[in-house]
Amino acid sequence: LLGVGVGTMSLVSLLLLRSRRATPRPPLEAELERFARRLHDRGLENRPGETPAQLVARAKQRWPGAARQISELYGSLEAAVYGPAVAADEQRLARELRRKIRGLRP
Repeated sequence: LLGVGVGTMSLVSLLLLRSRRATPRPPLEAELERFARRLHDRGLENRPGETPAQLVARAKQRWPGAARQISELYGSLEAAVYGPAVAADEQRLARELRRKIRGLRP
């Protein structure tokens, strides 16, 4: 009887832990996060409660030579993430944005 109870408790625990796993972010949101990480890796710290647009404004001030590239890239990201969803193009667009983020050289 004790074995059945332990087995049941183990199964319930496993199911609870499994349901707590984080769901993966949609690909376009992941690219927006990748963009913020790229800026962070270049020395621009995210401030608590800062919006992506505020981060971009600070990035353009910090790297005026890359301001146009940063603006264009963020504009593409913003349109992709917050604009109307086109599921068929989401993966292609995410790949294209990832390539642009890699090319960002502030």
